[in-house]
Amino acid sequence: MKKKKKAKELFYKMVKDNGSDPYSLLTHMPKVEKWTEFLISKHPEADNETTLLGMWLHDIGHYPILREDHAVTGELNAKKFLQKQNLDGEKIEKVIKCVRRHRNKDISPESIEEKIIAFFFFFSHMTDIMYIDMFTQ
Repeated sequence: MKKKKKAKELFYKMVKDNGSDPYSLLTHMPKVEKWTEFLISKHPEADNETTLLGMWLHDIGHYPILREDHAVTGELNAKKFLQKQNLDGEKIEKVIKCVRRHRNKDISPESIEEKIIAFFFFFSHMTDIMYIDMFTQ
């Protein structure tokens, strides 16, 4: 899956170009990938490519740090990236909905792919060492 590999590379480049990782995304994403693959295995009706692209792109709006919600910025960044990858328009829309709706903040997930990403987003944060450390300090 070439596009997934390129999305993963884009994610790591975003963090590297930022010069630091204050949101601990480098530890967040391996957990997210594990949970995504697990949930895809339990939901064969989910589109694998859409879900994995959405997973690698869901935090693409974090860096550089802006005031705007990273889901909104990420939706725009993901769309530009996916268009450069020559993904068809319908697939692009599915993936960017995953990115935009992953926080379940002002717009709720609807498709199974969006729900998988929203679930792992919240669950991974509940088990992330950064949050556990904050609690114990």
